[in-house]
Amino acid sequence: MVNLYVRLGFIPLGTDTGVIVKALEDGLPDVLDSTVADFNFTSVIRELGSIIYTHPIQLPKYYTAILRCMAVLEGVALRVAPQVKIVNEAYPFIAATMLSEDSVELQDALMLLLFKDGHIRKNRLLNLLMSAASYREYDMSRFLNSFVHYLLESEDDRLRENLAEDMATELDEIGYDMAKYATSTLARSSFVSPLLREAFSVVPEPVVTERLRVFRYLIESFGQSDDFRVEKIMPLLQRFSTDAKAQRLGSILLMNLVERFMRRLLHVILKVTQPSSARK
Repeated sequence: MVNLYVRLGFIPLGTDTGVIVKALEDGLPDVLDSTVADFNFTSVIRELGSIIYTHPIQLPKYYTAILRCMAVLEGVALRVAPQVKIVNEAYPFIAATMLSEDSVELQDALMLLLFKDGHIRKNRLLNLLMSAASYREYDMSRFLNSFVHYLLESEDDRLRENLAEDMATELDEIGYDMAKYATSTLARSSFVSPLLREAFSVVPEPVVTERLRVFRYLIESFGQSDDFRVEKIMPLLQRFSTDAKAQRLGSILLMNLVERFMRRLLHVILKVTQPSSARK
């Protein structure tokens, strides 16, 4: 992220950034790792101020003015309504802008925010997607384009392999939850014969898990987005059919999914046959 600060002009070219990186890592973790509800501009300004005055960092005047205005507005709002969270209220717009903005600098910062040690930060991505989904003007296709571009342009094969494995794990869990919900619902359906209904009596009540709830919310929200169109992601699908890196990513994902499916199928078979084997 320090490289981004250099490109934005916050840090002069040729400056030894190692010391600044250490100062930011020591001074900002508590602020940047806090939840949206706990985030406030006063903390950011206080922590940044101590770093700026002891290191060669120069903030543009407009940036300083924006921070001060936001801190003042936040202070006034807290006086009137102590429970108000300015960032919390503005977060859907912020998330939508981060995920759909075409700016190279912002896209680089977003990818640094989403990836760590070759793995995607699932909770952070999910938080951004769910927040952006509540903003009707958000266009998911823009994020998909930039995300796929980052993945396929990266020279790190490990990044794509890790993503394929993480995606397979999530899709496997979603599929398992959906299968359980469908089975439980079917067992209580009027279309099931009394004999089968008795056999299904041990099946628990259908439960919408947190994973299913989030998945359904994202699908419904993106479908209701004013700017989302299926034809906008067609170039992505075409690229996946021609790009060698994309094809390898798809094959790794498919192999991981098949492996997990066979593992679950074997588990079900062993579970079903275990009572009869035990009687023998």
